[in-house]
Amino acid sequence: MQLAGLVAAGWLTATSPVWAHAFDERHDLPVPLGYFIAGAVLAVGLSFVVVAVFAWISRNRPAKAPRSLVIATGTLFPMLRKIFQPLSVVVYFLILVAAFRGTANPMMNLAPSAVWIAWWVGGSMVAAFIGNVWPALDPWRALFDALGYLGRRAGCKALLNRPWPQKLSAWPAVALLLLWGACEVIYPLAAVPSRLGYAAVLWTGITLSGMFWFGRKTWQQNGDVFAIYFEILGRFAPLSLATDGKTLVIRPHGNRLVESVPASMAIVAFILAMLAIVLFDGILAGEAWASLEQTLRGQFSGVMDANGYFAGSMGLLLVWLVFLFAYLAACGMAAAIFGRRASVTTVARVIAPALVPIAVAYAVAHNFSALVIQGQNLIPLLSDPLGAGWDILGTAAHRINGTLIQPGTTWTVALCAIITGHLMSVWLAHRASLNLCHDTRTAILACMPLTALMMAYTAISLQIIAEPMVRFIP
Repeated sequence: MQLAGLVAAGWLTATSPVWAHAFDERHDLPVPLGYFIAGAVLAVGLSFVVVAVFAWISRNRPAKAPRSLVIATGTLFPMLRKIFQPLSVVVYFLILVAAFRGTANPMMNLAPSAVWIAWWVGGSMVAAFIGNVWPALDPWRALFDALGYLGRRAGCKALLNRPWPQKLSAWPAVALLLLWGACEVIYPLAAVPSRLGYAAVLWTGITLSGMFWFGRKTWQQNGDVFAIYFEILGRFAPLSLATDGKTLVIRPHGNRLVESVPASMAIVAFILAMLAIVLFDGILAGEAWASLEQTLRGQFSGVMDANGYFAGSMGLLLVWLVFLFAYLAACGMAAAIFGRRASVTTVARVIAPALVPIAVAYAVAHNFSALVIQGQNLIPLLSDPLGAGWDILGTAAHRINGTLIQPGTTWTVALCAIITGHLMSVWLAHRASLNLCHDTRTAILACMPLTALMMAYTAISLQIIAEPMVRFIP
């Protein structure tokens, strides 16, 4: 009964987001960590049983399309995009100025907080829980559109429109995501604002060249890592714009993930990279990784660097490959159950979007406290973006309130987010399986290997995220 109570408490409070950073003190668990992990794994397993029972009971009923609310907005959103795109370019150049001309102290410089906290963490939360607003805020898209307009006015050909190599698919974006993840969690890119500025200038050259060479739409669908990342998160969100840009569609969370066409294998790898990066960030914060790195440095001193960049990069790549192999193995078992109706790659492509709620949950569990605590640093930085002693908005004296979120709250949110994310993935995986096979019994059986994988993910992720946050009770 105690275990059931813990599971129920986690389930009922699962609406809050969470992350495991920014705390020096740890939370004292009321019971051993193993109880929490066992309860979470049990909740995921029981959710599969509940889904299977309801699916079997309703197997002879006609399938109903999920309800959605369609609202005609006229020219509202096109007009807002015209307003926000120029503003995004202004903000982009302000960040560059702060990176190159501001103080070298990252806590007193606007660039690191604006990029990592406001954009990367905050933007991800907005994209996942509200809707993908990145197309309206993308400064590189706005810059390209402006340059194209000026080029057409000058009589120049704006685009080469070369065809994208089909074999490449979105694999360049996968490589770029892993590289960006390494910069985020391994290489201290945010520690020196000027490095962040150079990275932004480099990406500006890459993405504008890609848009010019292949066309904006083609590049953003295949090579633009950030456009693809926010678009995937946006499929989880309840709000989206129709293709005409004048109609707002409201759906339950996650519905678009199973409504969309099967993902390419590159997007499958991209989604698993999203999972791997966040989880590896937690691994880096643990004592086990520190011990392993010390051992490797002693055994391979000629290869290992003092900062651990090589070991971290190889570790991130290995975690991604393990995730990819485990997922494909589960899909192989599911394909054997489907028989001739679906191959391994077909199952992998159809089911992969169902993993997005887990990626969202990992992101919430890992960065919530950073968003709440470190996000407060934006208040004084908006008054003094260069760390030059300015007070433009009168908020330069504001100080971060480190007690706003307690470690116990962060742990509770992390626990609830991870459980909820896996529960949603179980349900979405079942719906995706029904798209492959309209036989309810076969779809239920095919989901069993995937559910087992999600249960393993739950246990591993809670163990990793708990280490820097809680005190372990034997």
